[in-house]
Amino acid sequence: MTLMVTQLVSGVWHGLYPGYIMFFAGSAIFFAHSTVIYNWEKAFMPPWAAKNTVWWAMKVFSTKQGLDFLAMAFLWLTWKECVAAWASVYYLPLFYMVTVLVLGTLFPVKNRKQKADGEDASSSAAAAAAAAAGTKAHAYGNEVVAGDHLHLGEGIKSALVDGAASKPGSFQDLVNGPGLKQE
Repeated sequence: MTLMVTQLVSGVWHGLYPGYIMFFAGSAIFFAHSTVIYNWEKAFMPPWAAKNTVWWAMKVFSTKQGLDFLAMAFLWLTWKECVAAWASVYYLPLFYMVTVLVLGTLFPVKNRKQKADGEDASSSAAAAAAAAAGTKAHAYGNEVVAGDHLHLGEGIKSALVDGAASKPGSFQDLVNGPGLKQE
């Protein structure tokens, strides 16, 4: 829902033409549809198949077709021309995206990381082990890495957690965290 609101605000920001609203509302549907496809891919496809060149080419082609379909509204701008352009391809990309969203709602899946039992427990265990060993634990997404290792810019999250954001420094220090250091 927040994605749709954000995209609609973007459409209004570009101008009060129906084509802008249709493009940005359609892009919210497109992004949500892509998330469903991604979750299905992670849940049901073995990693080697997800990296297959044919599968990749199919995804690139469908992404291109979906964006080309939506872009017609951005280019034509008027309601009549947008609807005529979308009707010329029988609204197929839109029907496809909405169908995927409906199926994703009816049959939700979690990706492999979300399915793993004890994920939070393992993160907490790693943090506890790091504290017991007297070393720092650093969060990388859903992982916690403890011990002596090389950091290549931990990002804003680490900078804020480590307190680097409150210290005087450059903007680059905030973006890259403490930078390259050995612990």
